[in-house]
Amino acid sequence: MLWSFAHASIMHNYEFTGTPAIKSGRHPILETIKSAGTLVLSDVYCDDPSSF
Repeated sequence: MLWSFAHASIMHNYEFTGTPAIKSGRHPILETIKSAGTLVLSDVYCDDPSSF
């Protein structure tokens, strides 16, 4: 699983910052079965103020 994360990071040019964050996150399975216009993108921040 770690290799998969590393590979995806390299292939998609992910940016690593001080606060782990997901911007405009999508679920990979839902993305394949739904049309592009019906997905709701989500932002997630992993820091103390957000109580994550």
